[in-house]
Amino acid sequence: MKLAMFTTIAAFAALAPCCLAQLRIGGSAQSTWPGSLVLPQAGAPLSAEFRELGAAQGSPAPQARTVFRDNLGRLHVEPYLDGRMRLIQLTDPVAGLMFVLDTAKKVAYRTPFPKIAPSEQPRFVGFLPKQATGAESLGKRTIGNIECEGLRFTILGSSPVDEEVEERWFSSNLGIIGLVKRSRGEMERSVELRTLARTDPDPQFFRVPDGYRIVELDQ
Repeated sequence: MKLAMFTTIAAFAALAPCCLAQLRIGGSAQSTWPGSLVLPQAGAPLSAEFRELGAAQGSPAPQARTVFRDNLGRLHVEPYLDGRMRLIQLTDPVAGLMFVLDTAKKVAYRTPFPKIAPSEQPRFVGFLPKQATGAESLGKRTIGNIECEGLRFTILGSSPVDEEVEERWFSSNLGIIGLVKRSRGEMERSVELRTLARTDPDPQFFRVPDGYRIVELDQ
């Protein structure tokens, strides 16, 4: 059961097609941060809604994903509904914990997360996957009322047919992704910031609800 949930959490974190980024903390130390849309950055509370779209023939309808971040850098992410389970991810960089809530079973799966002091400002570094080549700057553009920097690169495959071209637009100041677009042939998948409110969300969003059973995943 725990192994299955570990796999689910890994898939949960990889919903945004950003592969792996690195998180730089305090100007020097680094830790791995899964390819998320919003970094656990203190001092910049927000509520954001993203739209995930697969443009290939037969792709599902656009999927909405909501992310809340409070002034401490804690995150609440609601990205996953597949007909079997609805998961909510809570990330607390102050306490050094992450929870994945199974809302159907009322279970909170708890696992350690790197601690980040409120005075430290995480940011995107090492932003390209290992297979990336030909990276080029796309300059700046406004997405969701924020200024983003853009990169385009090619992700190598086992053959030229398998190569993918990806664009990433992000705001380093806010620690948020504005747009990720990956294409291969006629297939394209994207995640785009649609709305952004820079207000402190309700503190209840960042707590495990009453009545949930806590299950440790590090044992």
